[in-house]
Amino acid sequence: MHDRSPDTIKSEIDTKITKFTDLARQMETFFLQKQFLLYAHKPELHLKDESTELRQEIQRKDELIRKHNERLAQWLKMLQDLQQQQRSTVGPNAPMASPSSTSPATNTPTVSKSASFPGTQNRLGIPGSPSSGPPLSTSAAGPLQFLEKTTTNIGNTPR
Repeated sequence: MHDRSPDTIKSEIDTKITKFTDLARQMETFFLQKQFLLYAHKPELHLKDESTELRQEIQRKDELIRKHNERLAQWLKMLQDLQQQQRSTVGPNAPMASPSSTSPATNTPTVSKSASFPGTQNRLGIPGSPSSGPPLSTSAAGPLQFLEKTTTNIGNTPR
């Protein structure tokens, strides 16, 4: 017969959890000992494992950089389209509209796709990355000038 009282069930569960935890620790210790022996007698395997892990990490980070650069290119394209749209609505001789008087679709500051962010290095040579292209011009007024000033300040911050 089984005693179905909550106290008995709880104590049995606690006992089984403790036993399971102890067995898991013993198994982990066993594998760590075998790994230590393997690395002690064949250090080249340890170096091979580490170099493989480093290569995988580099690949993951390169993929992340690629995704960020794709997103940056998309945002820069959107900003460039908005800038062109804003220029076409303002006209060549008219002053630029203030951000409060523009429509919601055109009140976003814009930067050309070939914008450069000072202080960054393009070590991968990826097109559309922050360090490709000429520096930003500061001839525009309003939100664009603010964005250019902000990106310049971000690029010049000490590390």
